Amino acid sequence: MALQTKVIKQKIVSVGNVQKVTKTMELVSVAKMRKAVDAMKKGDHYGKAILEMLVRMATQRHLDHPALRSRVGVKRLVIIFSADRGLCGQYHSRLEKRVKKVIEDSKGDFIECVAVGSEAHKIAKRLSINVRYSVSLANTSREEARDTLSKLVGWLLQTYQNDKELGRVSCIVNHFENAMTYKAVRSQLLPLDNETISELFGSDILETIDEAKHYNYSIEPNEDDVLEDVIPELLTSVLEQFSLDAAAAEHSARMVAMRRASDNAERMKEDLVRMYNRARQEAVTKEIIEIINTAGAV
Repeated sequence: MALQTKVIKQKIVSVGNVQKVTKTMELVSVAKMRKAVDAMKKGDHYGKAILEMLVRMATQRHLDHPALRSRVGVKRLVIIFSADRGLCGQYHSRLEKRVKKVIEDSKGDFIECVAVGSEAHKIAKRLSINVRYSVSLANTSREEARDTLSKLVGWLLQTYQNDKELGRVSCIVNHFENAMTYKAVRSQLLPLDNETISELFGSDILETIDEAKHYNYSIEPNEDDVLEDVIPELLTSVLEQFSLDAAAAEHSARMVAMRRASDNAERMKEDLVRMYNRARQEAVTKEIIEIINTAGAV
């Protein structure tokens, strides 16, 4: 019996240590989530400012750029924003379900992907999707992450221009709604038509267009050079927003998962304490019975 109580006591200590770790991870996730949400709100203003510039140009000129040209193609490119590590509940299973839904809705189109994060590779492998480009934003600063996404945008624009069979480019990301809620969504990235812009920014384009008609804009040095700078910057800003959104959702998912793990550890510890107390009571009762029987025999 002494051995049993010793084992139970060791388990109580072990569960308590696990609970400390999960509680610490929960607090760290809360701090990282708040930081990602703040960065996401600030970056959104920058993206809308670039968008407004593009819309104002489009009101007075016919803009021509590969990213603006709609076409019908048999290929779809999907950018999957995932995390680089686990312990975040249903975060990746929801992404995988959303990718499956895109495959089902593709009506036979050929699906390829860009993997942002190591877990996206695993999703692509399980669903037999070819990975054409991959990046990792783990352990990078804000400037390094933006530079990485800028290079990805350069590759996307070149691929979209050269591959005539590529009809559209979409992003699949876990969208952060609040500290406890997120959902996997798909957003079109290319071509940059009015519908795509409205979906990405939720902006009232018509209002901006009506306002822009009252002004006469001059473009320097020329329209093509400005578009070559504005459109990659806009797409980089969009992808950066998606990465921050995904990060906020990841930390939210990890926070919830660690909170549940802490609660489960607390319940397990309570059960073990009851078992420990019961075992001690049984040991004491057994000793009393042995003393009484010994005294009676004497």
